[in-house]
Amino acid sequence: MLHEPPSALRLITQAYMSPLIIGFALLPTQLIAYLNFQQDPALKFEDHLFHEFAIAIATLEGLFVTYATWRCYQSSGEPLLRWLTLGFLAFVLIYTLQGAFTGMAQRNIWLFCSMGQRRAWRCRFCSSSGYSATTCRQTGLRSARTRAHG
Repeated sequence: MLHEPPSALRLITQAYMSPLIIGFALLPTQLIAYLNFQQDPALKFEDHLFHEFAIAIATLEGLFVTYATWRCYQSSGEPLLRWLTLGFLAFVLIYTLQGAFTGMAQRNIWLFCSMGQRRAWRCRFCSSSGYSATTCRQTGLRSARTRAHG
């Protein structure tokens, strides 16, 4: 038998939890406002080595997620997992290129920025294609080409 906490304790917990959630949700806004109002815009901080290190860590995490998704796909055969694996792999490959171009960001900013956009669009494409293919398979919908050939 489960013991239910008293309603007063539940009310106190909710009253404490609500500001915490709101505060954490607004934390990025607070940090942006701090930088906007308290920092001198003339100050510049560039640390390409730190950025390359952060990209290397994110790449390793992405490789792990890609591997885990691929192993899940091998285990279950779920088509959506195949597309997610491709999306994660595309993310890792393009993000690696963006990391390699970090040192050239000052001289060729468009090359650096285009890698970020390509990564996002390729991941969106693979994810949405996988979702569409899985949905069509689950609902029994087939393409005109599949219907024509049997």
